[in-house]
Amino acid sequence: MKAKSPNESWQSIRGRYTWHLRQKTFDRSHWWPAKPAGVDPVAALYELARRHPSVGLRMTRPWDGETMPAAVICLCDIGLKSWPKLTLGQKAVWKGCAGNLKGIDCRTDEEKCYDIAWQDEGEPLNQVVVSRKHKTQKRKKFTVAKIGFTAAEIEAGIARRAIEAYRQGHVLLAIAPGIAQDEAAALLAGKYRERRQFDKAAHGAGKQRVRPKDWLRLVAQFDEVAASSGGVNSRGFNSYRKAIDGLCF
Repeated sequence: MKAKSPNESWQSIRGRYTWHLRQKTFDRSHWWPAKPAGVDPVAALYELARRHPSVGLRMTRPWDGETMPAAVICLCDIGLKSWPKLTLGQKAVWKGCAGNLKGIDCRTDEEKCYDIAWQDEGEPLNQVVVSRKHKTQKRKKFTVAKIGFTAAEIEAGIARRAIEAYRQGHVLLAIAPGIAQDEAAALLAGKYRERRQFDKAAHGAGKQRVRPKDWLRLVAQFDEVAASSGGVNSRGFNSYRKAIDGLCF
């Protein structure tokens, strides 16, 4: 088989990052000022994220792609519009789906930290079916809430919630009851710090530096140059691509 030339490979890669320039309905207006220092970081994140190749793939080839994260699905629904043209509801939906992309944490307190202690979730396991019979009626079935749960049911519920939190990347910590609040806070902070240091040493994970004004400047420069007759050079493309690739949906 004939190997692809470096030029063909470059064109293929570049095509994934310039899909929005070929999408006629994509609003590419650069609504922010020349020095966008005061722009809402969530808005800057939106403008960068809606140009991501994953969004382009889902929009242009919806049948090709695996299950997409909520942020990508949201961008496929509203991402053709620039930020000022979104409704307040659409902006709220984006903020709710953005999570903690590129160091901007849009999650609520309940999403960041919650108790995994199990509660009745109304599942079939937690219900009991009883039957009653009347002289003149056929047998009828009634579903009533079960009062009290076995230790096995409670443990299964806790395990389910713990696994769900683990899959979402949460740090799972256990703390003994009956500890004074200030002592508990110090213990949790220490253990959380140790876990973060371990993760960083093992995977290089760390909080990304937030640079909203730089993202918008890169987007504007790339759009303008890439849409011109001469196109964008490799240096300009690599800077833009690096910012886009830093989005981990």
